Amino acid sequence: MAREVDCRDHSVSKAIGAREARLRSLASAVSDRLPGAHRVRVERLDATTGNPSVVTSQSAPAETGNYVHRALDHVRMISQALGLTATQPVEFVADPVAQKTSSGAVSVHLHQCYKGIPIFEAAETVRFAPNGRLKETVGSSVTVAQDVAVSPQINVEGAVLKAAQHIAEPHSDEKGAKVSTAE
Repeated sequence: MAREVDCRDHSVSKAIGAREARLRSLASAVSDRLPGAHRVRVERLDATTGNPSVVTSQSAPAETGNYVHRALDHVRMISQALGLTATQPVEFVADPVAQKTSSGAVSVHLHQCYKGIPIFEAAETVRFAPNGRLKETVGSSVTVAQDVAVSPQINVEGAVLKAAQHIAEPHSDEKGAKVSTAE
């Protein structure tokens, strides 16, 4: 039976008041660098990451087309308001096909990566109104506070041994189970 390991602690909320105040302040500073009257505002935080789950845009310029490029530019411009550090690479890979609704609204799905490696459950959706105005960015981004080595730290033999040890230990729902053989 395949198993995944999730080492996150969901019992502790990282969306605390000081974090929220800091992100709202960063959103204000980011807004000052956006073109024209465009402003962003942190609406909600993700308890698991402590980063915004909803960032709304107000007074963004209305422009149709080029949605994928515009979505990628937008997350780069507001990366600090999304909880990314100033030293963290802003790395998102876009679904090349923007999703369009019958009303004309458009959504672009982006997956966050680190050094080219997709980050588990780190994705943003940039939504545009039917007139092409940027409406909101929703999802979950992960803060990578310090450089993380992505090259293997174990040799092939060690990796195979660890994998064998992992699958050799029965999972709790497998203990006591009997294997039947068909004759």
